[in-house]
Amino acid sequence: MFLVSLAAYCSGMGGSSVRNSQRRMRMTEISKQERPASGGIGGPAPRPLAGRSALVTGGGRGIGSAICERLGAMGALVAVVYRFDQRSAQATVDRIHAAGGQAFALAADMGALASIDDMLARLDRELMARTGEARIDILVNNAGVAPNGTVEQTSEQMFDEVINVNLKGPFFLTQKAIP
Repeated sequence: MFLVSLAAYCSGMGGSSVRNSQRRMRMTEISKQERPASGGIGGPAPRPLAGRSALVTGGGRGIGSAICERLGAMGALVAVVYRFDQRSAQATVDRIHAAGGQAFALAADMGALASIDDMLARLDRELMARTGEARIDILVNNAGVAPNGTVEQTSEQMFDEVINVNLKGPFFLTQKAIP
């Protein structure tokens, strides 16, 4: 199983090269060029993750959605995990399908172990139906929360939610996902 650290994934996205105006200009020009739907010269785009399954928490919006779309484009069957925003998660799934990939959405509260267990049971059933085996090859622990306010305004309940969603949930999800 591949375990992806969001910080490691994002570290390649920044840096001084992005600040270089010439490089930005070249990247803008490249992104404006029309590219064949096949992925380029000589045929279909490479799909190195074909036959693999990926679970992405916080996959409905922002960086999580982008990670889901990239994994789908690379051939993985993507489970898009969301907490509240089913519409955004379904939009991510729809974009993956429109690009020729495979995905489905699952609801889970990453701060509640019972919800994680329930989501994993639904994931197993979905993977069995689609692939014949309940195996997670790639796990991206992307979901997270940040309280809005100062240290003085942070209640014990807010603090517990941050610890549960950002630390406890990903730890136990990873533990349960290990074959």
